[in-house]
Amino acid sequence: MVQTERLVHRVADLNCSEVAETTTTVAVRDSKTPAGPILTVAPAAFTTFVNWTSTGAE
Repeated sequence: MVQTERLVHRVADLNCSEVAETTTTVAVRDSKTPAGPILTVAPAAFTTFVNWTSTGAE
């Protein structure tokens, strides 16, 4: 089994997302719909996205 680190982001208990990271991919899903779709991206792309959102970009 691959070791993952699971992070959960909650905003006022309305919008929840889970992020699981391995050495080769980052997976993101809606925590209220665990059987629903999962977005997977390369770790570098996810880091770029997080850095972009942290800048307050519109």
